[in-house]
Amino acid sequence: MRDLKNELQSFEGEEYDESHKAKAIETLKRMESWNLFSDTHEEFQNYTVARDSFLSHLGATLWGSMRHIISPSVSDGAFHYYEKISFQLFFMTQEKVRHIKQLPVDMNAIKDGLSSLMVPSQKPMFSPHMLPLSDDPDLAMAFSVARRAAAVPLLLVNGTYRKTIRTYLDSSILQYQLQRLNKHGSLKVLSGEGSSFTSS
Repeated sequence: MRDLKNELQSFEGEEYDESHKAKAIETLKRMESWNLFSDTHEEFQNYTVARDSFLSHLGATLWGSMRHIISPSVSDGAFHYYEKISFQLFFMTQEKVRHIKQLPVDMNAIKDGLSSLMVPSQKPMFSPHMLPLSDDPDLAMAFSVARRAAAVPLLLVNGTYRKTIRTYLDSSILQYQLQRLNKHGSLKVLSGEGSSFTSS
């Protein structure tokens, strides 16, 4: 439409083909009378193609905006919905612990945190297991290999820094070891009280 208006303005003050100018004026009037909410019959095929192309582009733009602004962004494809979600919780201990309640772990906080990741209609199930390192040499070796140390600066009250050593575990190594032991059936697991329980 902007191109047509510019073309019509260029006709002023100069001699051009009157038929060309008349066609441009008719085309501009038809474009200004576009109705997005009804299908108006037009005798000119070129005009119909132009209108359909415009509406197609407009629809694609609006649909893309609605997916990311009005509604949450979703990817194409089918999704599987599971009513019950099972969480396997493994606790590795360096000492033999007879009961899972003896561990310095807030089970309620863990359950609440994992349950918050699900939709309200889903039901979580938790299966806690204890893995004493003293009973499994392979797992104890993986635990020692996965242990890492890093120097972290510690800010003191006087504004200076002091180096402190923090230890952490490389979870990828432990995960690989757990999967390997579980696959070969050599994983020695002590189930917690009620090997499987549902969150209330």
